[in-house]
Amino acid sequence: MTMKNENKGSQLLLLGGVLILALIFRIINLGGESLWFDEALSYLAASLSPLQIWSNAIQSSHPPLYYFFLHYWQQVVPDQDTFLRTLGVFWDIALILATYALSLALFRKRNLALFTALLIAISPFHVLYSQELRMYTQLMLFVVLDTLGYWQGKQTGRRIWWLLFGASFVLALYTHYFAVWTLGAIGFHALLHYREKAVLQKTVLVSTIVGALMVPWVWIVWRNIDPKLGALRPLTQTYSLDPLKPLTTLVFLIFGKSNYLWYTGFAMFAIVALGAVLLLDWRRIRREGTTDNLVLVLLIIVTGLAGPLLIYFVHPYFLTERTMAATSPFLFIILGWGLSKRQSPLPYLVGFTTVILVIGTILYPFQPANKPPYRDVVNWIAQNRQANDVILHTSDGSYWPALRYVNWPYHVVLAGDPDPRRSTTVHRLVGGDVWTQEQVLEHHGRLWLVVALEHSVEWQVAQSDYFSKRYHLLDKQEIGGVQVYLYDPIANVRSNLWSTCQLSYLC
Repeated sequence: MTMKNENKGSQLLLLGGVLILALIFRIINLGGESLWFDEALSYLAASLSPLQIWSNAIQSSHPPLYYFFLHYWQQVVPDQDTFLRTLGVFWDIALILATYALSLALFRKRNLALFTALLIAISPFHVLYSQELRMYTQLMLFVVLDTLGYWQGKQTGRRIWWLLFGASFVLALYTHYFAVWTLGAIGFHALLHYREKAVLQKTVLVSTIVGALMVPWVWIVWRNIDPKLGALRPLTQTYSLDPLKPLTTLVFLIFGKSNYLWYTGFAMFAIVALGAVLLLDWRRIRREGTTDNLVLVLLIIVTGLAGPLLIYFVHPYFLTERTMAATSPFLFIILGWGLSKRQSPLPYLVGFTTVILVIGTILYPFQPANKPPYRDVVNWIAQNRQANDVILHTSDGSYWPALRYVNWPYHVVLAGDPDPRRSTTVHRLVGGDVWTQEQVLEHHGRLWLVVALEHSVEWQVAQSDYFSKRYHLLDKQEIGGVQVYLYDPIANVRSNLWSTCQLSYLC
């Protein structure tokens, strides 16, 4: 008994070491990069009142729970990017603990659970998204907790686990819609064991209650639906089909994003090799004993990836790999399990994958910035602007991050974007404004034009050309790919006088 307690104590110490390692990786350069559009949306949405968040006044394509958490997080931490992003770090550390608990419950092996936790701690994907002011680490935590609740409820029959299952799923669905794929996988797993009537009945009951609790939000979204904005916007447009999307998604959800081609090549090799060996060994794995636990994990992975990807291949839409983040912890659970297999190439491939993960995480802080330096753009303008200057953005991609950092008069975004992401009402709600070309020309202060070509590129280029023909250029800067122009208003005044003169026949 003493030996067992000592072993458990040493495991907890090692788990503590894993958490410390994870924390170190996640706080390195935590506030180094500027907020980009989606992060600025999170910040601005969370800055609204709870009632405005609940009514989706900002027209977000995501449910409101993350914005509620961030709203209250903003009340207790300094208003700096570094401190705001600690919310994601907190969720990811909690995710490592939850994944450890789930792996232990599934496979009853502490070493396996510890190794799974270590893999997430050193994953470049998890380092990346723990440093984002977005809801993906929160989503992964709740999905892992609801899976833990279902599995333990199935195994023990205790009510507390079924309550965890239901509560976590409500929280997961109010964080991100794609949590529904995990609920579907768990429902299918319960159907495979239909002879366990009590488990199936409780799964159906909990799922029904979860669905009922989502009705208020579905009603709010349905009332405010606009095909040009929000969640339906990507589905209303045609996007090019990428046949490698399944492979690149798997690579991203484990290894994150890399600017090194050789690293991506090794990562792809690891994914293909692991998948091939798992398929080839499946019959032998089943002969070794029960695979019910493994089947549950695989169902969550397959459903979470296949659902969005199937829709994507039938009707190509704007599908980003991060929206399938809920499957990522389960991919690492499979890797942890693979290390325990004997007479198989799986442990060697898992070892190879671990080395690639370590290299990726070490290289991560030294890679070129993943996000445009909007904070630097704002600082440059702040150092050189005058009181009557107009700061005009041709895209909300640069405008919304700028609104997070400054509150200037005459700081606006240009009207007329052919693919709008937010309405004029929403721009004004968060402290901004929308001006037409005519309104800009009527103002006689200097003009700063900020052009970030990440959205509606042809239209933005046309607007840039429009103003360059009507103003005298004083200065031009390129800051991390963002073009910043400073124009003299005198040329515009002369142009207006000449036009007036022509019309009145006085010249």
